[in-house]
Amino acid sequence: MPMTLDMTATVDGDIAGSIAIDSEDLGTGDAHLRWFITDDRLRGSGAGRDLLTRAVRFCDEQKLPAIQLWTFAGLDAARHLYERLGFTLTEEFSGSQWGTTVIEQRFTRRRPS
Repeated sequence: MPMTLDMTATVDGDIAGSIAIDSEDLGTGDAHLRWFITDDRLRGSGAGRDLLTRAVRFCDEQKLPAIQLWTFAGLDAARHLYERLGFTLTEEFSGSQWGTTVIEQRFTRRRPS
């Protein structure tokens, strides 16, 4: 059965962070971290870490085999957070996004046994 999770973080009643995960579109039963973003007002507050930790916990509780996400090289703070929560780089290639060449990266976190 497909699972979805959407969570937000707020500052003064305004949405300042969001994360969404689903287990439908990859076709493998793996969770897909569709987006994870925080406003500069949350940077360094731990709110992003909390959102991602809660999302990973949700996937583990649902016994989803893995979580996959796509990102770009150079987003070092996000990569550090992903790796801290058990994600590893599983694919990397040069691509074009928004008229610029970027290094696209896929990270995967397998559910612990």
